[in-house]
Amino acid sequence: MFNASQDASTPHRKHSQTRAATTASSTRKTVLHEELSSQTDIPTCSVEHVRSLYLNEVTDDQITKFLNETPFYNHGRWKLPPSEDLKEADLYAPYVDIANDIATRIRGARANSRRIAVDSHATQLVHEEEEPTTAFSSPDIVIKATGSSFQVPQTMKQRAGDLGFSNIASCFDGQVDGNVGEKDVQQLGIYSRQIFVHQPNRKFVRALILTEKRFRLFHFDRSGAECSPYFNVHDEAHLFVRLIMGLSSLDEAVLGFDTTIQWEHENGRKYHGTITVEHDGEVKVYTLNDPEPIFKRYTIRGRATTCWEAIDEFNNRVVIKDSWSSHDRTPEHEFLSEAKRLAQERGIELQGVVNMVAYQDNLAQTTQVPECINRLQSSGAVRLMRVTRPPHNHLDDLESCFYVFVHLVFLYVSPGIERTTPLPIDEWDKENPRNVYQLKESFVNRPIKPSLVAPFWGKEILALIKSLQLFFRQIFREKAEWDDAIYDPEQHTALVKILLENIEQHYDHVLNLFDTTIAEIEKVDLPAGSANTLPSATPASANGPTSVRRSSRLGSGDRVSNAITEYRGQKRVSRDEDDPLDERPHKRATPVASLGSAGDN
Repeated sequence: MFNASQDASTPHRKHSQTRAATTASSTRKTVLHEELSSQTDIPTCSVEHVRSLYLNEVTDDQITKFLNETPFYNHGRWKLPPSEDLKEADLYAPYVDIANDIATRIRGARANSRRIAVDSHATQLVHEEEEPTTAFSSPDIVIKATGSSFQVPQTMKQRAGDLGFSNIASCFDGQVDGNVGEKDVQQLGIYSRQIFVHQPNRKFVRALILTEKRFRLFHFDRSGAECSPYFNVHDEAHLFVRLIMGLSSLDEAVLGFDTTIQWEHENGRKYHGTITVEHDGEVKVYTLNDPEPIFKRYTIRGRATTCWEAIDEFNNRVVIKDSWSSHDRTPEHEFLSEAKRLAQERGIELQGVVNMVAYQDNLAQTTQVPECINRLQSSGAVRLMRVTRPPHNHLDDLESCFYVFVHLVFLYVSPGIERTTPLPIDEWDKENPRNVYQLKESFVNRPIKPSLVAPFWGKEILALIKSLQLFFRQIFREKAEWDDAIYDPEQHTALVKILLENIEQHYDHVLNLFDTTIAEIEKVDLPAGSANTLPSATPASANGPTSVRRSSRLGSGDRVSNAITEYRGQKRVSRDEDDPLDERPHKRATPVASLGSAGDN
């Protein structure tokens, strides 16, 4: 499938899960071609294989009866425009009429209402990418579908209405016969990739190239793509009808879906589902409360790892992972089983490795044609595992301290005086931990408005927060690599080990940021006689700490440095003995008590 040879290793060539996938159409085609191919041509399956498809969808007698009755086929020819002065757009309406007539006459109008051929060449179908995109594409003809695995698009563009890649069974591209070529597979590949992205339980996608004379079938799955020979659309009318019936099948398994995943709908959108897993002869059904996987790949060829968050019969949260692998690779569940056995044998607890509850192997195969031997051959290597994330570590502590520090700086405009205007950190008190995480991640990755830091704190504290923000931004990136590899135990463990081994460097870097800030603050010259501008602190009473109020900002050198150094229990910035700053009180009960209270919360 697009590859000269298929080895036993998981493919790691250039792929369409890149920024390039969000750019111009020509660039997307190039990236997609590099993902699928290391040679110019894709493999062509046999004529016999194509004739063996969809035998259960329609009988020969039904096809003969249809051809005798339809007004679109007479004297051995379909009603298609002649080649002279033919434009591609001239083919759309005739083929839409033919496809709908085939399905309606053979299935009946009522049954076929769930599959309708639509002229979509002028419809902008919105793409979904790993990063935000404005990209779209327009297949010439699509089979619009309803059913368990389909849903109306989440974002409906004005010209697209309720049509999107999320409710397409298959797509066809029209071409003038003399214009067919390599670009066809690239264009169909873009459509098929988006169908995979929008329909995460899709195992394969098939599409047609249609000309005024010929047709050709394309098949896309996790090992790449293959195509059929060209067939004369008039001479092979029986085969053409059979393919249209198969590509618009009412059976989602025939269309290429994993039907162990089923969905319920509300207003055309999935909202609740189930996934069925068979392990050691026992069948279990798990609940899916979110129609979107917690992880998925944005590629056609490769492992296509998809992870679902689910609930078992005892209301325990589990993660269900579907992935494809080469047939001669050791299945992942064997590694996890061995890791579990060794841990039990040695009496140790596994950390950073998933706890596998069950697995189901060989859910499907990509090998459909004996001649196409260089293909991935099995899927579903592991299903159903609880995730054991890395244990609480120093990075979690540092991150928590950062948020406490930000909370204090943003909230207080001066000691004891709170800001009355809304703050972005107000949303950090939400009950849903996922929402809070997203808010904090957004805070770390976005520029800080200087207006959030009151003049009392000074530019040095603002600079400190920005420096800490940069530090945690990098940590977030590295943790994201953990998440990307969390279902690859070996890689995940290696990434966790690398990051956690840098504990001393992390602490030294953060402490150095504070030390540098303190030094910058203490460089500021104090006005004469202002060395002891801080009011004498009153010890905390039984009713709580006494607020210290100031009508204006302290002398520049007296802002917060002593509170920080005393709270840490040591002065890390050396001072000369005659330094007037040393004349300040070293015991500041109120600020330290306030910091401690905030930290306890």
